[in-house]
Amino acid sequence: MISVALIISCGENNPYNPPIPDPSTDSIPPYGTEGTFEVMTWNIQNYPKSSTTTINLVAMIIKELEVDIVALQEIESGSAFQTLISQLENWQGLRSSIAHGADNLLVAYIYDPSVISVTNIDEIYPGNSNAFPRAPFVLECSWNDTDLVIINNHFKCCGNGLIEDDEWDEERRRQAASESLQVFIEENYAPSRVILLGDLNDKINDPQYQNVFWNFISDPDHYEFIDMTIANGSNYWWSWGNGSSHLDHILITNELFGLVENISTIRLQDYFDEGWNEYNIFISDHIPVAVKFYFN
Repeated sequence: MISVALIISCGENNPYNPPIPDPSTDSIPPYGTEGTFEVMTWNIQNYPKSSTTTINLVAMIIKELEVDIVALQEIESGSAFQTLISQLENWQGLRSSIAHGADNLLVAYIYDPSVISVTNIDEIYPGNSNAFPRAPFVLECSWNDTDLVIINNHFKCCGNGLIEDDEWDEERRRQAASESLQVFIEENYAPSRVILLGDLNDKINDPQYQNVFWNFISDPDHYEFIDMTIANGSNYWWSWGNGSSHLDHILITNELFGLVENISTIRLQDYFDEGWNEYNIFISDHIPVAVKFYFN
Protein backbone atom coordinates (compact mmCIF):
# COMPACT_ATOMS: atom_id res chain seq x y z
CA MET A 1 0.00 0.00 0.00
CA ILE A 2 2.77 2.41 0.91
CA SER A 3 6.51 2.75 0.75
CA VAL A 4 7.59 4.94 3.65
CA ALA A 5 10.95 6.60 4.26
CA LEU A 6 12.39 8.75 7.02
CA ILE A 7 12.95 12.44 6.32
CA ILE A 8 15.30 14.40 8.55
CA SER A 9 14.31 18.00 9.23
CA CYS A 10 17.02 20.61 9.68
CA GLY A 11 15.27 23.82 8.59
CA GLU A 12 15.40 26.00 5.47
CA ASN A 13 18.92 24.99 4.43
CA ASN A 14 18.39 21.28 4.86
CA PRO A 15 20.96 19.57 2.61
CA TYR A 16 19.22 16.21 2.89
CA ASN A 17 17.49 15.09 -0.29
CA PRO A 18 14.41 12.93 0.32
CA PRO A 19 14.90 9.49 -1.23
CA ILE A 20 12.79 8.51 -4.19
CA PRO A 21 10.06 6.12 -3.02
CA ASP A 22 10.76 2.52 -3.89
CA PRO A 23 7.47 0.73 -4.65
CA SER A 24 9.20 -2.64 -4.34
CA THR A 25 9.51 -2.38 -0.57
CA ASP A 26 7.11 -1.67 2.27
CA SER A 27 9.90 -1.17 4.81
CA ILE A 28 10.48 2.04 6.76
CA PRO A 29 14.15 2.76 7.42
CA PRO A 30 14.58 2.61 11.22
CA TYR A 31 15.06 5.86 13.08
CA GLY A 32 16.31 4.15 16.24
CA THR A 33 19.75 2.66 16.74
CA GLU A 34 21.16 0.33 19.37
CA GLY A 35 23.44 3.00 20.85
CA THR A 36 20.94 5.87 21.13
CA PHE A 37 17.76 6.65 23.04
CA GLU A 38 14.80 7.81 20.95
CA VAL A 39 11.40 9.23 21.82
CA MET A 40 8.72 10.29 19.35
CA THR A 41 5.53 12.33 19.75
CA TRP A 42 2.63 11.57 17.43
CA ASN A 43 -0.98 12.73 17.42
CA ILE A 44 -2.84 9.90 15.68
CA GLN A 45 -6.12 11.73 15.25
CA ASN A 46 -9.22 10.13 16.81
CA TYR A 47 -7.42 6.79 16.88
CA PRO A 48 -8.31 4.59 15.14
CA LYS A 49 -9.41 7.00 12.43
CA SER A 50 -10.15 4.25 9.94
CA SER A 51 -10.65 1.18 12.12
CA THR A 52 -8.51 -1.88 11.40
CA THR A 53 -6.63 -0.22 8.55
CA THR A 54 -5.37 2.47 10.92
CA ILE A 55 -4.35 -0.08 13.55
CA ASN A 56 -2.40 -2.15 11.02
CA LEU A 57 -0.62 0.85 9.53
CA VAL A 58 0.31 2.36 12.89
CA ALA A 59 1.65 -1.00 14.11
CA MET A 60 3.78 -1.36 10.98
CA ILE A 61 5.18 2.16 11.27
CA ILE A 62 6.04 1.87 14.97
CA LYS A 63 7.74 -1.51 14.56
CA GLU A 64 9.86 -0.39 11.66
CA LEU A 65 10.91 3.00 13.07
CA GLU A 66 12.37 1.18 16.10
CA VAL A 67 12.18 4.11 18.51
CA ASP A 68 12.34 3.31 22.20
CA ILE A 69 9.28 5.28 23.36
CA VAL A 70 6.32 6.64 21.38
CA ALA A 71 4.19 9.30 23.08
CA LEU A 72 0.74 9.35 21.49
CA GLN A 73 -2.19 11.76 21.60
CA GLU A 74 -5.88 11.35 20.69
CA ILE A 75 -6.18 7.69 21.65
CA GLU A 76 -9.97 7.58 21.55
CA SER A 77 -10.55 3.81 21.71
CA GLY A 78 -9.09 1.81 24.56
CA SER A 79 -9.87 -1.50 22.87
CA ALA A 80 -8.19 -0.41 19.63
CA PHE A 81 -5.16 0.69 21.66
CA GLN A 82 -4.95 -2.79 23.21
CA THR A 83 -5.24 -4.33 19.74
CA LEU A 84 -2.33 -2.17 18.63
CA ILE A 85 -0.22 -3.34 21.58
CA SER A 86 -1.04 -6.98 20.81
CA GLN A 87 0.08 -6.48 17.20
CA LEU A 88 3.36 -4.98 18.43
CA GLU A 89 4.00 -8.28 20.28
CA ASN A 90 6.89 -7.52 22.65
CA TRP A 91 6.04 -3.84 23.16
CA GLN A 92 4.03 -2.53 26.10
CA GLY A 93 1.47 0.29 26.31
CA LEU A 94 0.10 2.72 28.89
CA ARG A 95 -3.00 4.85 28.28
CA SER A 96 -4.03 7.77 30.49
CA SER A 97 -7.48 8.01 32.08
CA ILE A 98 -8.28 11.72 32.59
CA ALA A 99 -9.88 13.82 29.84
CA HIS A 100 -12.46 16.52 30.49
CA GLY A 101 -15.45 17.38 28.34
CA ALA A 102 -17.27 15.28 25.79
CA ASP A 103 -14.26 13.69 24.09
CA ASN A 104 -12.28 10.69 25.24
CA LEU A 105 -9.08 11.73 23.49
CA LEU A 106 -6.49 10.38 25.90
CA VAL A 107 -2.71 10.34 25.70
CA ALA A 108 -0.61 7.19 25.84
CA TYR A 109 2.84 5.64 25.68
CA ILE A 110 4.13 2.66 23.76
CA TYR A 111 7.61 1.46 24.69
CA ASP A 112 10.10 -1.34 24.20
CA PRO A 113 10.57 -3.05 27.59
CA SER A 114 13.81 -4.68 26.46
CA VAL A 115 15.51 -1.28 26.74
CA ILE A 116 13.05 0.79 28.81
CA SER A 117 12.36 0.18 32.49
CA VAL A 118 9.30 2.04 33.78
CA THR A 119 9.51 3.03 37.45
CA ASN A 120 6.43 5.24 37.86
CA ILE A 121 3.52 6.83 36.00
CA ASP A 122 1.28 9.70 37.08
CA GLU A 123 -1.42 12.00 35.73
CA ILE A 124 -0.92 15.52 37.02
CA TYR A 125 -3.25 18.51 37.49
CA PRO A 126 -6.23 16.14 37.24
CA GLY A 127 -8.76 18.75 38.41
CA ASN A 128 -7.51 21.65 36.28
CA SER A 129 -9.69 21.30 33.19
CA ASN A 130 -9.08 24.93 32.26
CA ALA A 131 -5.38 24.57 31.57
CA PHE A 132 -5.45 20.84 30.85
CA PRO A 133 -8.40 19.37 28.90
CA ARG A 134 -6.31 16.19 29.03
CA ALA A 135 -4.20 15.63 32.14
CA PRO A 136 -0.43 15.55 31.41
CA PHE A 137 0.86 11.97 31.62
CA VAL A 138 4.21 11.60 33.41
CA LEU A 139 6.44 8.61 32.76
CA GLU A 140 9.49 7.98 34.95
CA CYS A 141 11.77 5.46 33.33
CA SER A 142 15.35 4.48 32.62
CA TRP A 143 17.27 3.57 29.49
CA ASN A 144 20.52 1.70 30.09
CA ASP A 145 20.65 3.05 33.65
CA THR A 146 20.00 6.61 32.45
CA ASP A 147 17.00 7.98 34.36
CA LEU A 148 14.48 10.05 32.41
CA VAL A 149 11.19 11.84 33.00
CA ILE A 150 8.81 12.24 30.05
CA ILE A 151 5.68 14.40 30.19
CA ASN A 152 3.15 13.72 27.43
CA ASN A 153 0.65 16.52 26.69
CA HIS A 154 -2.26 17.47 24.50
CA PHE A 155 -2.99 21.18 25.03
CA LYS A 156 -6.24 23.02 24.26
CA CYS A 157 -6.68 23.75 20.57
CA CYS A 158 -7.89 26.74 18.56
CA GLY A 159 -8.01 30.48 19.25
CA ASN A 160 -7.32 33.72 17.37
CA GLY A 161 -3.55 33.82 17.87
CA LEU A 162 -3.67 36.41 20.66
CA ILE A 163 -3.45 35.94 24.43
CA GLU A 164 -6.63 37.60 25.70
CA ASP A 165 -7.47 38.75 29.24
CA ASP A 166 -9.98 35.95 29.70
CA GLU A 167 -9.27 32.75 31.62
CA TRP A 168 -11.20 30.74 29.01
CA ASP A 169 -9.36 32.23 26.05
CA GLU A 170 -7.66 29.32 24.25
CA GLU A 171 -4.24 30.99 24.15
CA ARG A 172 -4.54 31.96 27.81
CA ARG A 173 -5.32 28.34 28.67
CA ARG A 174 -2.24 27.10 26.81
CA GLN A 175 -0.16 29.75 28.54
CA ALA A 176 -1.51 28.59 31.92
CA ALA A 177 -0.63 25.00 31.02
CA SER A 178 2.89 25.97 30.04
CA GLU A 179 3.44 27.93 33.24
CA SER A 180 1.95 25.18 35.41
CA LEU A 181 4.23 22.59 33.84
CA GLN A 182 7.28 24.72 34.55
CA VAL A 183 6.23 24.93 38.21
CA PHE A 184 5.69 21.17 38.29
CA ILE A 185 9.11 20.41 36.80
CA GLU A 186 10.94 22.78 39.13
CA GLU A 187 9.14 21.55 42.23
CA ASN A 188 9.46 17.84 41.45
CA TYR A 189 12.24 17.21 38.94
CA ALA A 190 14.71 20.08 39.20
CA PRO A 191 17.85 17.88 38.92
CA SER A 192 16.33 15.38 36.48
CA ARG A 193 16.52 14.79 32.73
CA VAL A 194 13.06 15.94 31.66
CA ILE A 195 11.50 15.73 28.20
CA LEU A 196 8.20 17.58 27.78
CA LEU A 197 6.47 16.84 24.51
CA GLY A 198 3.19 16.43 22.69
CA ASP A 199 0.61 18.20 20.60
CA LEU A 200 0.92 21.62 22.24
CA ASN A 201 -1.43 23.25 19.70
CA ASP A 202 0.49 26.50 19.27
CA LYS A 203 3.60 27.89 17.62
CA ILE A 204 6.83 28.15 19.59
CA ASN A 205 8.28 30.93 17.41
CA ASP A 206 5.55 33.54 17.94
CA PRO A 207 6.66 36.97 19.22
CA GLN A 208 6.70 37.41 22.98
CA TYR A 209 3.35 39.17 23.27
CA GLN A 210 1.50 36.21 21.77
CA ASN A 211 3.82 33.33 22.66
CA VAL A 212 2.16 31.00 25.17
CA PHE A 213 5.49 29.27 25.84
CA TRP A 214 7.45 32.41 26.69
CA ASN A 215 8.07 31.25 30.26
CA PHE A 216 10.24 28.44 28.86
CA ILE A 217 11.74 30.36 25.93
CA SER A 218 12.82 33.25 28.17
CA ASP A 219 14.83 30.84 30.35
CA PRO A 220 17.38 29.37 27.91
CA ASP A 221 19.75 28.36 30.71
CA HIS A 222 17.26 25.72 31.85
CA TYR A 223 14.94 24.90 28.92
CA GLU A 224 15.13 24.44 25.16
CA PHE A 225 12.57 23.64 22.48
CA ILE A 226 14.83 21.45 20.40
CA ASP A 227 12.43 21.57 17.43
CA MET A 228 12.82 25.36 17.10
CA THR A 229 14.90 24.80 13.95
CA ILE A 230 11.90 23.02 12.43
CA ALA A 231 9.51 25.80 13.50
CA ASN A 232 11.77 28.44 11.97
CA GLY A 233 12.38 26.46 8.80
CA SER A 234 10.39 25.64 5.70
CA ASN A 235 6.76 24.69 6.22
CA TYR A 236 7.55 21.56 4.20
CA TRP A 237 8.81 20.07 7.46
CA TRP A 238 6.02 21.23 9.79
CA SER A 239 4.04 18.68 11.74
CA TRP A 240 0.39 19.57 11.19
CA GLY A 241 -1.90 19.81 8.17
CA ASN A 242 0.64 18.96 5.47
CA GLY A 243 2.73 22.02 6.26
CA SER A 244 -0.05 24.26 7.57
CA SER A 245 1.59 24.78 10.97
CA HIS A 246 4.08 23.30 13.40
CA LEU A 247 2.24 22.34 16.60
CA ASP A 248 4.00 19.23 17.92
CA HIS A 249 6.99 20.05 20.09
CA ILE A 250 9.77 18.61 22.22
CA LEU A 251 11.19 20.60 25.16
CA ILE A 252 14.19 19.46 27.20
CA THR A 253 15.74 20.61 30.46
CA ASN A 254 19.40 21.61 30.74
CA GLU A 255 20.40 18.18 32.02
CA LEU A 256 19.96 17.03 28.40
CA PHE A 257 21.68 19.95 26.69
CA GLY A 258 24.39 18.81 24.30
CA LEU A 259 23.10 15.24 24.13
CA VAL A 260 20.71 15.61 21.17
CA GLU A 261 22.01 13.76 18.15
CA ASN A 262 19.05 14.45 15.88
CA ILE A 263 15.62 16.13 15.89
CA SER A 264 13.33 15.20 13.04
CA THR A 265 9.91 15.24 11.52
CA ILE A 266 8.96 11.99 9.84
CA ARG A 267 7.06 12.81 6.66
CA LEU A 268 5.07 9.62 6.28
CA GLN A 269 2.63 11.26 3.86
CA ASP A 270 5.26 11.44 1.11
CA TYR A 271 5.24 7.69 0.77
CA PHE A 272 1.58 6.87 0.62
CA ASP A 273 0.45 6.11 -2.89
CA GLU A 274 -1.94 9.08 -2.83
CA GLY A 275 0.19 11.30 -0.61
CA TRP A 276 -1.27 13.47 2.12
CA ASN A 277 -4.90 12.74 1.28
CA GLU A 278 -4.42 9.01 1.87
CA TYR A 279 -2.33 9.47 5.01
CA ASN A 280 -4.91 11.90 6.40
CA ILE A 281 -7.78 9.52 5.68
CA PHE A 282 -6.19 6.47 7.28
CA ILE A 283 -3.99 7.87 10.07
CA SER A 284 -3.91 11.52 11.09
CA ASP A 285 -3.66 15.22 10.31
CA HIS A 286 -0.34 15.26 12.24
CA ILE A 287 2.99 13.65 11.43
CA PRO A 288 5.48 12.48 14.08
CA VAL A 289 8.32 14.46 15.60
CA ALA A 290 11.21 12.37 16.94
CA VAL A 291 14.43 13.03 18.83
CA LYS A 292 17.52 10.91 19.23
CA PHE A 293 19.88 11.27 22.22
CA TYR A 294 23.40 9.96 22.62
CA PHE A 295 24.37 9.30 26.24
CA ASN A 296 28.11 8.75 26.70
